[in-house]
Amino acid sequence: MRTALEVETSKGPDQCALVSVGMTTYNGELFVDLAIQSLLNQNYSNLEIIISDDCSTDSTVEICSKHAARDERIRLLRNARNRGIIENFNVPLAHAKGQYFFWASQDDLWEPAFVEQLVRLLESDSEAGAAFCQFDNIDGDGRLTRQYPQIASFSNSDPFLRVQRFIEADERSGKPNFLHSLIRIDKAKQSGPIGVFGTGLWFDTVFSMKLLSLGNIVFSPDVLFHKRNHDNATSIRNTNNTYTSLRGVIKELLDSERYFRACDRAVDSMDLFSDDQRHQLKSINARRRNQQRQALLLQIPKSVLRRTYFLLRQTTVRIWSG
Repeated sequence: MRTALEVETSKGPDQCALVSVGMTTYNGELFVDLAIQSLLNQNYSNLEIIISDDCSTDSTVEICSKHAARDERIRLLRNARNRGIIENFNVPLAHAKGQYFFWASQDDLWEPAFVEQLVRLLESDSEAGAAFCQFDNIDGDGRLTRQYPQIASFSNSDPFLRVQRFIEADERSGKPNFLHSLIRIDKAKQSGPIGVFGTGLWFDTVFSMKLLSLGNIVFSPDVLFHKRNHDNATSIRNTNNTYTSLRGVIKELLDSERYFRACDRAVDSMDLFSDDQRHQLKSINARRRNQQRQALLLQIPKSVLRRTYFLLRQTTVRIWSG
């Protein structure tokens, strides 16, 4: 007798569930060819790849068009105006026809077994809303820069514990990358649209938190996804923990405040939790907000503090003398 795994892998492409891939592009000519080819190299062939270009001014559209002409699984959509990264992320999801969905960035890479393994995980666990894998960061040259060995710790059958653990985790723990997990299409749409809670660069983290409230996330132990961080990445954040001006610190503090407020709004939308549970989650979020503020303030170089003190002193003297 064949195992469930053998039965699944013996299915032809027409028998397997359709997987929709949403790729957003904007001036990504440097890596988009490699990213598309990485998706086309998937062992799982029943894919539709929806590329939404946000008015690129380089050769991105030309590269995508060549791939679309060679492979009918690719659909290239071109925005009539520049929508911005958050709004553009919603375009592929709105056009998706698959049972499963995942977002693909224009500069990332996936191992050939990425879709195959994650589909298998979801089809073996009807309670799971999403499936992900171990992943790492690579630089512009494809060199390994970081790994996330604890990423699977977010899996839990209790939705409250999942969200609690998610909020408590540091924002650099890798949790924003759940945006790139394979998601049941209904859960993806229930978790969105992207940016609905009104945050900036941390929109992926807020979306991921809402996603975890709707269903468990199951994991493959294999490294199947490579998130590329490089100087031209549209979503790259300040991970060097250095600020050369007070303006940079203030901007980071404001971005952080918007993020934590968005988390509160996401918690308010989680109807499955009681008022007391939502209050507990928002209290945890408040603690994380204070920790983040303190961490940011401690990262201000002494030279910046000295310059700030000098400017404040000069301003005070002018006020009193005027």
